[in-house]
Amino acid sequence: MKRTRIYKYVLPAAVICMASCVSKNEYTISGKLSDAAFEGANVFIFNVENQSEKLDSTIVVDGAFTLKGELESPVVAKLVTLTTDNKHKVMECVLENGNIVVDLDENQLSGTPQNEALAQMVATGSEEKAFMRELYKEYFAAATEEERKFFEAKYDSVSKICIAKEIAAFEKTYSENSNNVLGAYALYQLIKNKRDAGEITSAQVDSMLNGAAPVVANFSLTQKV
Repeated sequence: MKRTRIYKYVLPAAVICMASCVSKNEYTISGKLSDAAFEGANVFIFNVENQSEKLDSTIVVDGAFTLKGELESPVVAKLVTLTTDNKHKVMECVLENGNIVVDLDENQLSGTPQNEALAQMVATGSEEKAFMRELYKEYFAAATEEERKFFEAKYDSVSKICIAKEIAAFEKTYSENSNNVLGAYALYQLIKNKRDAGEITSAQVDSMLNGAAPVVANFSLTQKV
């Protein structure tokens, strides 16, 4: 048999095999939630770009839960744990290839590169936020108008520090993940916070998106800000 005839049959088969053997984005979430109030609770995963799109679900058994699935590409998801009497816990994560560890007892996320980076990003400003919650309580417990003004001013001051830290974290995360979905989500948060503060214009947003990778430019939440 001539070599050209061998190529005629072998090469198309090889191409088909290569196309069908490309691995999808396979994820496993190992979750911990030992609070007895959540035993038997439902666990849902929603796509943050379309929160009516439920990607997966399971229940908490013996203080733990596991979710496994395949996606064509990584997505940022919102994991929601809900009891029958509406107690809930929420955590965002990236559904990417690998083993993702979700500890809802300690509110910690780890296991894969994008989830490690996301955890670091969302933890930014946690001390300031805790302090702000205390100031909020102090404000409503204040006995005089003068005390309320003091706590209000303090709250506003700490809030500005917190926002500045968050914006810096969004910028850092985007610069380090500008070609993946975590970068898209970080840029969305950056633009949203700057727009809320009146620090960015529509023209500036368009300029940022025009030079961005497709996964970033096409992130639907950013287009709606």
